[in-house]
Amino acid sequence: MTLRSKKAIRRLGDRLRSVAPTKTDLRELDEFRDQYLGVLARMLTYLVDIPNTVALSARQKNANTIIEKLGLFPDMSLPTMADVAGARLIVKGGRRAQDQVLNEIHERLQVKKTKDRRHVPMCGYRALHAIVDVDSYPAEIQIRTVYQDRWAQVFERLGDYWGRQIRRGGKPEEPDRPVGIEGVPVSRIEIVNEMMDIAERISMAENIESNSRDGGKARKVFSEVDSLLEALSQVVPSNELPDVHICQSATLPVSHATRFIVVYERRSGSLLEVFPIVDMPVAIEQRTAFQEKYPDAEIVLLESKSAQDLKRTHARYFERTTDLLNPPKR
Repeated sequence: MTLRSKKAIRRLGDRLRSVAPTKTDLRELDEFRDQYLGVLARMLTYLVDIPNTVALSARQKNANTIIEKLGLFPDMSLPTMADVAGARLIVKGGRRAQDQVLNEIHERLQVKKTKDRRHVPMCGYRALHAIVDVDSYPAEIQIRTVYQDRWAQVFERLGDYWGRQIRRGGKPEEPDRPVGIEGVPVSRIEIVNEMMDIAERISMAENIESNSRDGGKARKVFSEVDSLLEALSQVVPSNELPDVHICQSATLPVSHATRFIVVYERRSGSLLEVFPIVDMPVAIEQRTAFQEKYPDAEIVLLESKSAQDLKRTHARYFERTTDLLNPPKR
């Protein structure tokens, strides 16, 4: 693979932003993304033994999401996009545990920037993000508590169904359209607003937990959150369990991890394909075949230390909506 100059990559990003991508543009975008494949393995090597980690995975950002992001942010340059390679850590505990994990990352990697979305959330989304340098490549690490992650997985799924603009503060498609089962009349916008309220309650509970010695207060609010999540499971649209079974691929000595290509259809919440990777050139060919077969699907290359971790960090691909609303295990 020939490395492209920053100028050529910038021009590619400008074309992807302004016109429908050609096959040549998409091929060049794949070449650009694949420069980051080694970053995924090295990030896992740096992060795999961090204490208090519930689950860990890394992912290569899929092509459609990169194009979508370039369209949303006209001033963004493709060469400087910080999350082409990303990792997700779900931590055991609350905000103090997140801070401890971030401190551990500072010891292991060069942290260029942090984004504390716990205090300045993005449309309800809360987490702690770190932009790091891995062998001169930028990468983003998301550090989430189990409640922050479960909320994000549910809200992302609702965005799949009703329009991803809700993740940026927009209204769902057909906001007043009623949804529900057993005759419960609840509109889409009411469910989105309820999710915003749940996000605030999660933040309140985690704030109490980190600043008070009275654990009972935090447990009471978490219990209220669990009840609200359970109530939502009665009215949100759900999907069928995927009929694709993920299996463990051969362990890769370079990172002690397993790699997969996941093909996910957003509108139906359907997992279409899971391709375990042993040989990367074969995987890249298979990814290209998937992109041609499923042009509108979310096609993601994921890497984790186990299939179980992958299912936890990317539960949106593998669980029913109603299961996502089950109270998380802390």
